Amino acid sequence: MNIKKKILTIKSIKILFDVAIGIMSLSLVVLLLAFVLGVANDNEIYSKGYAIIEQSENTTIELQGEIPSNHKDVTIHLEPEGIKVAYDIDIHSNSFSAILLKLFYVITLNISLLFLLFQLVQIRKIVNTVYKGFKSGEVSLGHCVFTDKNIKRMKYISFSFIILPFLELLVYIFDKIFLKTYLQIQELNIVPEFGLSQISWEYILIGMLFYVMVDIFRKGISLQQENDLTI
Repeated sequence: MNIKKKILTIKSIKILFDVAIGIMSLSLVVLLLAFVLGVANDNEIYSKGYAIIEQSENTTIELQGEIPSNHKDVTIHLEPEGIKVAYDIDIHSNSFSAILLKLFYVITLNISLLFLLFQLVQIRKIVNTVYKGFKSGEVSLGHCVFTDKNIKRMKYISFSFIILPFLELLVYIFDKIFLKTYLQIQELNIVPEFGLSQISWEYILIGMLFYVMVDIFRKGISLQQENDLTI
């Protein structure tokens, strides 16, 4: 692939990142704007979502009878741990605490979108560096990618992987506080649909491995540059 085709390809990739970042940013702005305007116009907070009614001592969830299997001579016994429910809450209050709690709730529900947007911005900056490098006549992809600024951006991406599970933990905490505050029903234990077991703790390992790989590549490029100067 000649240099002109490389430049055209990288420019196309950069445009795709620009479009994706623009759409995601607009979606977040529209979401927050709709929330603010809704509160300002109606003095009410509307909340829709999903939750789980857990089985407890006061709440027994049963399946009637045994369930036959498609496999011969097999009978299935199921004991549900909870029931997934959809809720729709109108909070007739314009208190600061209610609005603030709901705002945090809305933001944390879209934390994955914010996380992806941050990573796309960092990758787009790296692609832009490669694009400028090729345009200026730099033919080595390694020299274009592994600049000091791009190394920092790659480390930001690795840190974002490490931080994500803790952001998901915040999702759970804010969701639990919201449900406990505004979805209290006598003798029912209602918990968030997104539970602690669903937090992506493995992203911490991915982020650490990515950080180590970036450091190895950086040192490799540095050694290569030293060898080139020596020769």
